[in-house]
Amino acid sequence: MRRLLSKNLIYKIMSQPFVLLFRLFLLGFIFSLGNAAASYAQTNFSNYQKTAGGVLYRFIKQVPKQRKAVVGDIVDFTMAIRNGKDSLIRPAGAALQFKVSASYPKEDAKSSPVEVFSVVAEQDSLEVLISIDSLRNSAQAAYLTPALTQGTHLKYYLKILKIRSMADLEREQRQKDSLQTAQELQTIKKYIADNQLKAQSTPTGLHYVILQQGNGAKPAKGQTVVVHYTGMLLNGTKFDSSVDRGQPFEFPLGLGRVIKGWDEGIALLNVGTKAKLIIPSTLAYGNRGTGNIPPNSILIFDVELLNIR
Repeated sequence: MRRLLSKNLIYKIMSQPFVLLFRLFLLGFIFSLGNAAASYAQTNFSNYQKTAGGVLYRFIKQVPKQRKAVVGDIVDFTMAIRNGKDSLIRPAGAALQFKVSASYPKEDAKSSPVEVFSVVAEQDSLEVLISIDSLRNSAQAAYLTPALTQGTHLKYYLKILKIRSMADLEREQRQKDSLQTAQELQTIKKYIADNQLKAQSTPTGLHYVILQQGNGAKPAKGQTVVVHYTGMLLNGTKFDSSVDRGQPFEFPLGLGRVIKGWDEGIALLNVGTKAKLIIPSTLAYGNRGTGNIPPNSILIFDVELLNIR
């Protein structure tokens, strides 16, 4: 049941180098280049420095005494891309994030600007040149058009907004989650009062109502539980139901295979118990949402613990 699969928090996602990010950029804009760069060739590299992998870059603005990136840091930045004739291919747009790595795959050494993140500091602006020739020898070669002439370059303009350690990012996320939970707690209390529910709560912000008490055992961490459920938004909109499908849902309890509110809530129930779980977004899908569940959604689940395997 895909919608209950646990989301990866942003700081967990960032534990992987974001080289794929730039591959996707290349795939997205490469078809729009056309003839714009066909006759341009970069000839003067004297103002550029070179990374260990051979990527050329120059600082447009270098701000002294600012925090410099180190391996493991998360860099927030904007990026615009121009061709050799300075025609805009990709506007800067919204901020992006990247995790600085000690090394990058060999195939990306000269075909993406990722290496420059190891030399930047907060508020720096820089231009990075990526040779069309290097793209022809990379994983992106199949997407290049014949109009992209040998010797031309793409120009990446990067603005470094913020540099944080992973610990800083995790702390910020916890603070945001705490604030979001506090705000949603008031909404949950109103929902409980309006519907005259006899709800209990846990320190994490999970609320639950025992609708029918079962007499079976309580599950332990690692055990597989068999559950029937119907999931709804706070306004009553149903988004999923194992009952409608006639197929109970099974998962190993407490191993992060489902949203946190489920791992915590199902562990409170005896076999045979029917309950209503009222789950704040910080224990569900947070500010990202999923499918037809909007970001920052409080979720309501009517659940029945059928069995423990």
